[in-house]
Amino acid sequence: MIERPGPSVPDDVDETVTAAGRLETKFRFRLEGRIYQTDRPRPCERDPELFFNPETRRRAIAQCRACHFVGRCGYNAAVIGSTHGVWGGMMLPGNYPKKLAACYEALMRQFEERRAIELPHQTGAVQHRGRAA
Repeated sequence: MIERPGPSVPDDVDETVTAAGRLETKFRFRLEGRIYQTDRPRPCERDPELFFNPETRRRAIAQCRACHFVGRCGYNAAVIGSTHGVWGGMMLPGNYPKKLAACYEALMRQFEERRAIELPHQTGAVQHRGRAA
């Protein structure tokens, strides 16, 4: 079972998005966890701009969903607090904390569903604890 209250940002917090596409706030909830990597090629490495352009999102989502790394990609997006682009086969909504929280939950569920496929050597669920950044 995953233990986490879910990413949230109070409505009255000033928010800006950095050049890296990460939501920065005076208070931000982040998940603690590892970041997954792979040596195998991924579609986002061939054409990164495709994954951050709203006009090409359908093509990016299709390529992302077919990727061997899709579950871990979505997990990484939730852990680092990505706000923009296609991650884990899902287009993140941008600087909208409530919508992001729902996306992060869906990405973490997808990760758990794909864990046995993508990480067959690991057993058990990843435990997360929230912390203020």
